[in-house]
Amino acid sequence: MRQKQSKSMLIRGALRARYLWPGLLALACLLLVCLPASAQSGGKYLDANDCSDTLATNPQSDFDNGSCQLWKLVPDAEGWSRLQIKRNGKFLDASNCSDNVKLNGNSTYDNGSCQLWKLVPDAEGWSRLQIKRNGKFLGVGVGSRADRLRLNEETACDNGTRQLWRLVPAGDGWSRLQIKYAGGAAFAATSPTILIHTGSHFIWYTKKCIWDAHQADIAALFDYMDRQFSQIISDLGVKPPREQYYLWVDPITGGACACFSEDIRKATGKEAPGIAIAYDAFFNGDKETKAFWAYALGPHETTNMLAGQGVSFGWPWDWWADDKSPFPAMTAVRVEAELGRSDVSAWHDAQIVRVSDALGAKLYAMFKAIQARYGWSIFQNMFALVKADGVQWPNIDSGHNPSLILTAYVTAYMVLGSGDTLQNMDTNFFSNTIPSYERKLTQSVLDARNNWKEHGGDAKAFQAGLCLVAHGATASHLPCNK
Repeated sequence: MRQKQSKSMLIRGALRARYLWPGLLALACLLLVCLPASAQSGGKYLDANDCSDTLATNPQSDFDNGSCQLWKLVPDAEGWSRLQIKRNGKFLDASNCSDNVKLNGNSTYDNGSCQLWKLVPDAEGWSRLQIKRNGKFLGVGVGSRADRLRLNEETACDNGTRQLWRLVPAGDGWSRLQIKYAGGAAFAATSPTILIHTGSHFIWYTKKCIWDAHQADIAALFDYMDRQFSQIISDLGVKPPREQYYLWVDPITGGACACFSEDIRKATGKEAPGIAIAYDAFFNGDKETKAFWAYALGPHETTNMLAGQGVSFGWPWDWWADDKSPFPAMTAVRVEAELGRSDVSAWHDAQIVRVSDALGAKLYAMFKAIQARYGWSIFQNMFALVKADGVQWPNIDSGHNPSLILTAYVTAYMVLGSGDTLQNMDTNFFSNTIPSYERKLTQSVLDARNNWKEHGGDAKAFQAGLCLVAHGATASHLPCNK
């Protein structure tokens, strides 16, 4: 799961000569050297994706006479303007004043600062598009995420092209807004992937421009990332197949993942399992905790990685990890405290509660309560039994996820790991909390496993989830029963 972040400054290079007054599109075009679309070099255009309120960068489109890609600056005050789309008159907006952007109606929240922009000239007719709220700039990612838009601090990576825009007149006072970044080999050529550290558990890579700008901030987390890895191994009792994984300091802002890095693979010629953390997580922070997000995202994604590498991939995404991620969240918060970062742990816990929907909050509270009651031993025992039984979640119910049968298996192994009864686990934790949970199916898994272990039931059938029929108990004719 990728977590959302708030971010501080990346680079405060020399300020440009002056801010562009964007009151009149004609004046903007003069200062920005706006050119006909056919004469432009550069990348894609700011676009209402499928003419919705979701924004992306896309090739030039003439759908509905281009109205989903045509913009004009609407002056406000003090050199700030709203950026309005022709399609429905909505405005470019920092959604809920976050780093995500979308279309929204006219907003006066915080005096409209989450919807007010100005163009900051750079060179050769290109400018950065700055929001008033926090001074960040509109930019795009790289690689497979090159069409993703977010607010970022100013960056020199890829010569800043992922943040540079220009207006391309389209007639009647409307223009397209073009990004300079064209993708492809340009990024690799200007920002090579480099090895920055080899630790006991993580081999670190990033782009050279990221390392040049933030060496001290990133290096400050080297030891912590190895320690949290060791702590999670100890807490969960998992034994992954390798001692070292990769940590990719991602050039895109916001979030993290347990994943394979294509950038590292291209640089080394090797598969690169591990975690990725956005570069700005290493120097931003909420309140007084610098690098809060790196301290929080590291153990969260390491938990996901180790649960996959050391036990099984394919955990239920509706209540364990991925779409809802209460288990890695709970583990991360506990590990942060165990490593002496109670400040990070407390703030992380509060952040999870603040941003979770009602179901996510209930699931997070459930895992906290389970860990408080049974300690880490429930998960140590559970994971050991899953491994010993040769169960892999993607083999259950033909790989369906979410799945009633998959949930029945996972909850059954939680019961086994706890040493408690299903009745107690059902009453105290599972019932009315886990969305795909049915007590009778969990009991059926426990019965089928007992049949296999004690009465010679078919192991392969059990390991594939063939003992269960959704919404029904174990059928006597199935091979799990002898």
